[in-house]
Amino acid sequence: MAEPALVELIYEAIAEEAAYADLTRCLAQHIGGSTAWIQEIRPEGVRIGTAYEFNPDIIAPYEAHFHAKDLWLQVGAFAPHNTAVRLERYVSAQEYANSEIYNDLVRRNGDIFHSLGAVVESGPFSMGVGVQRKRAHDPFDEDSERALQELIPHLQRMMRTRRRLEPLRERLGSLESLLDLSLDAVLFVSADMAAAYMNAEARRLVAAGRVQAQPGARIALPRPADNDRLRSAVLAATRGNGACSTVFPIEDDALQAAVDPLLVQLGSARLALVRLRDRESTVRRQAARGAAQYGFTRAETAVAEALLRGMTAAEIAALKSVSEQTVRSQIRALLEKSGSSRQAELIVKLGASLG
Repeated sequence: MAEPALVELIYEAIAEEAAYADLTRCLAQHIGGSTAWIQEIRPEGVRIGTAYEFNPDIIAPYEAHFHAKDLWLQVGAFAPHNTAVRLERYVSAQEYANSEIYNDLVRRNGDIFHSLGAVVESGPFSMGVGVQRKRAHDPFDEDSERALQELIPHLQRMMRTRRRLEPLRERLGSLESLLDLSLDAVLFVSADMAAAYMNAEARRLVAAGRVQAQPGARIALPRPADNDRLRSAVLAATRGNGACSTVFPIEDDALQAAVDPLLVQLGSARLALVRLRDRESTVRRQAARGAAQYGFTRAETAVAEALLRGMTAAEIAALKSVSEQTVRSQIRALLEKSGSSRQAELIVKLGASLG
């Protein structure tokens, strides 16, 4: 049986590039290979999607020329697709040892000699999954074939979904850097809670455990009540019954959630735009960017943070054990440096500094 953690990683690779990049390492370790790669076999040529323990210098020559000399790909052209096969089933050791690709390219990558792989149909073009061993090691056997074969249905679903996500990724290309600057965690989520996209702040919340990443790229909130509310809001936003916006607090008001319909679809599936705002993090980042923009001192930045939390001058003075006159002097400096005439205008400018 395939390891549950590996199957989970395969589905995480649908939307997470870090998981996709790590997939070949885990495949090699699971099957007992020295190296591994995933190839995207397109009409215009072959591209290496991700590779483990391959010399980077051989990737470009392989994509440009040597893929046409690859005996394993030639085997894949007539061997059953979606089936794990050993190269030795079709090509003798002597034939491979005399081949151009082995002598002019592969030997420079640690004398890789034994190959196991599959051509996996994944939509308009195919995926080649290959695991390799060095010449000094034992060839792959039937157990190795079975280990890879168990993973093929999962790999096929993963790659098909990645293909469907490609148009969305292209649309996001120009927006992604802007979304990563957002103070909000931004997620594009389907009705089954699968995250098609997460920005940098969303990934930070996942890393901190405040948003849980589950198998199949699904997301959840740690507290059941919060999670039920989020699921209900996402379901309403993806039903397509017109405009629908839901805003609610979670984590006892430490996070603010907003869920709206998204005008982009994943295939036939509608998506919801989920935004999670970490109130404390937002205040700190607004004050820090205001300091960078307007040249606040450290003490002035601390006062700006307190104002963003809704504190009065007297409350700030008590908190910082300074006189109220000192705080009011710092507030006047904040107004002057930001070009604000009133405190309310300052708050608006600081809030706008993160867009």
